[in-house]
Amino acid sequence: NSDIFWRPYLAIRGDVGTTLKELATSLNDRFPCMSDFRCPADWVSELLAREHHRDEEIRQNSLTQPTQRINPLTILWQLEHSGFNDEEDNIIVADGGDFVGSAAYILRPRGPLSWLDPGPFGTLGVGGGFALGAKLCRPQANVWVIYGDGSSAYSLAEWDSMARHKAPAIGVIGNDACWSQIARDQLGLFGSNVACGLQSTRYELVGAAYAGTNPTGDPYRSGADCGAFSVTDKNLESFPDYLARARELSNTGLPSIINCHIAASGFREGSISL
Repeated sequence: NSDIFWRPYLAIRGDVGTTLKELATSLNDRFPCMSDFRCPADWVSELLAREHHRDEEIRQNSLTQPTQRINPLTILWQLEHSGFNDEEDNIIVADGGDFVGSAAYILRPRGPLSWLDPGPFGTLGVGGGFALGAKLCRPQANVWVIYGDGSSAYSLAEWDSMARHKAPAIGVIGNDACWSQIARDQLGLFGSNVACGLQSTRYELVGAAYAGTNPTGDPYRSGADCGAFSVTDKNLESFPDYLARARELSNTGLPSIINCHIAASGFREGSISL
């Protein structure tokens, strides 16, 4: 993408990790008196200050609510600060467009080898398979799947596999009834949102049906007993409790879906994602 989306001062074709390692070795060789080469402390402080300033901007943004549905930043901020029990092992799997793009600003990996996503090519649909594999490799971990509503359809059927193999995950779906990342650019470029609209589907019931946790057969049954949670602007205060209950169910081998009915957001306005 050099000279297409950005113009680098110096373009290096190579692996990022290897390049940085060789650069550090080269600096130590050139400056033997600085055998433990470090970047300037004031530069690190400046970077931290900028990051803290941006985090505060996002926190303030998360406090505002639209007239209908939920600010997606509110869901993500509460998930980051009250969803994970950091005394336990946690793996985050990201599978989505706009909602996951926003999550990347807020959610932090809980440790090394604890974050999986579709990668630079945006290969949607990896969520269920990644989550199942992660849970089988690290059965003690809580595995979280951050889904967009569009991308969730690609692998929600794996909730059946998770239940059968006692390898559960917790799915958090940002449901704005739209392929928002595509719709934003498509409207700007072509003036049409054709094929971008979705329904406000009850994904929590879909997940419970796949997992076989709806013993009454009532298609409208939703609740803590079957790992099906719906979060709207009417019960947003229950979201932290749902997160805690989903962790409890995961420890018993039961997967969960938390379906969050979010509003359209301009947080990522201007991002190029087509």
